[in-house]
Amino acid sequence: MAKPFRPVRALAATAAALAIAFVVAACTVGSQGVVIAPKLSNDARDIGRNRSVHLTVVDARPSALIGYRKTETGDQARVESTGNPVAAVQSAMEVALEDKGFSLAQSARDTDNHLTVEIREIGYEASGKYVAPSVTTRAVFKAIARRGGTTFEQTYRLEKQDREALPLTSERNARLINETVSEVLTMLADDIELLGFLAGDPAPQR
Repeated sequence: MAKPFRPVRALAATAAALAIAFVVAACTVGSQGVVIAPKLSNDARDIGRNRSVHLTVVDARPSALIGYRKTETGDQARVESTGNPVAAVQSAMEVALEDKGFSLAQSARDTDNHLTVEIREIGYEASGKYVAPSVTTRAVFKAIARRGGTTFEQTYRLEKQDREALPLTSERNARLINETVSEVLTMLADDIELLGFLAGDPAPQR
């Protein structure tokens, strides 16, 4: 015999599904995606003497979450990186290395000179009122250079504050975050100790 239809059970299941959908929607309302697009301002100098180097970029962050911003209602909304940050950093660093006089090896087997750039942190914090918030952005990158059996490592970090009386639009946040990322990568690309090691100089003594 077929079981009788249970309208109460069916309504409960529908209500539960709607509640889950509402929670998911609430978590995504107001969220912003920031495309990481660094622009380095490093000077072109012939430090590399055409020495080949193989470049690898690694996203070592636990997630794409950058931070949270306040919405007009006072709620917190996610700010996260979108697109391909690894490809963006790779492209910017390749240009910087070539500007410094290095040639890029297409494969790790083509050279004993390797540079790994790790994206350790891209951070964002907003405080104060929605219409005039204070924004703090952070970026941490690590360079790991290997030449033969020798390794040279260096970490680069920067924290900046911005107090413009402007709402936290996606355009403003993207500009502030990318300015900080660009400055840290410029520090890395201009590090004379790192560049000297890649060019064949002895590893700096620490």
